[in-house]
Amino acid sequence: MGNKLIITQNGAQLCSALFVEEELTELHLTEVDLKRNKAAVGDIYVGRVKKIQRNLDAAFIEIAPHTECYYSMKQYKTPFFTKKIGKKPLCEGEELLVQVSREASGVKAPSVTTGFNLAGKYAVLTYENTTLGVSGKIELEKKQELKEWLQKFRNSSYGLILRTNAGTADRTLVEEEIRQLIGIYKRIEKTATHRPCFSRIYQEEPEYIRQIRNQNLEKLEEIIVEEDWLYEEILQYLKTGNQDVSCLRKYRKETLSLHKLYNLDQEIQKATQEKVWLKNGGYLVIQHTEALHVIDVNSGKYIKGKDAQKTYRKINEEAAKEAARQIRLRNLSGIILIDFINFSDKEEQQDLLSLLERFVKKDPIPTNVIDITKLHLVELTRKKVQRPLYECIQFGVC
Repeated sequence: MGNKLIITQNGAQLCSALFVEEELTELHLTEVDLKRNKAAVGDIYVGRVKKIQRNLDAAFIEIAPHTECYYSMKQYKTPFFTKKIGKKPLCEGEELLVQVSREASGVKAPSVTTGFNLAGKYAVLTYENTTLGVSGKIELEKKQELKEWLQKFRNSSYGLILRTNAGTADRTLVEEEIRQLIGIYKRIEKTATHRPCFSRIYQEEPEYIRQIRNQNLEKLEEIIVEEDWLYEEILQYLKTGNQDVSCLRKYRKETLSLHKLYNLDQEIQKATQEKVWLKNGGYLVIQHTEALHVIDVNSGKYIKGKDAQKTYRKINEEAAKEAARQIRLRNLSGIILIDFINFSDKEEQQDLLSLLERFVKKDPIPTNVIDITKLHLVELTRKKVQRPLYECIQFGVC
């Protein structure tokens, strides 16, 4: 059974819901912004260095009047300056190209990077990083073949990474997209120095298009939308990229809206509750702090069998699967700790870590199982991109 992506408008809110084998796996909320005036992740600006915090090895860069973004100088390599003032690597008042890499979250400012990238369906062009790479999710033999093929694009200005979809795509389509990305890069390079400060040089696709772009084409069976404008925009996107449009469906409202048909209000509410019941009667408690997220596994109503260790193992195995799903569903990122039940046996620890790694590998956002602490807590990290679902609801949609 293939994956299904539901994209629906509910008032001033857009909701994207991905179902994997009929199970809700991703939820994204954004505001309907047809004019798209707000800065979004992926947008590239001519920014101005507002202030430098040497003690933090960081700077704050404005991308619009009174819109300061955090920039880590540890990642500093070869920024694209449009206005260089001093001899130091970075000086206040200088202007340079930056890309929004992370949205504002809670009290934290948005983040920007000078190592911008341009993403497509099959490939990503990277500035500052000139290496050529292939997705680790592509099988080894195919990966090596693609890596050799990619060598003809090698140069000193940018790098290229082939995404998972490139593994099964027609090579002509992949090359066509790469040349499109190179063309966009060259236009940015040519025009940036002539644009005033705070100009938006490149605008990333809207969130609902990015959701489609990031899907595994082989597994995506349906894209269902209700609104005419959404249907037309997605249809145009698919046609422009020479992609199969047969998966796009227009929902015809009879009695229930698409939003209500899939109980999305209820699903959103469930995805922000602390307690998540497991099928075997155990449950998870998911809590957040400013620094990290914590998932606590509990036995709950599970009382089968007399062998306690076997019982705990069954609960932990199901908890690992559900924790991986909840992390992706709630869009949790940064540091995540999982407290499994009676988690002391070395062999069982390794088995459970391997199982957890297998589940988190399905997540398109890089997620790493790090290790087990001395207190038997499992450490994970997940790349921060957008705000978690609970913040979108607490502070308004992204």
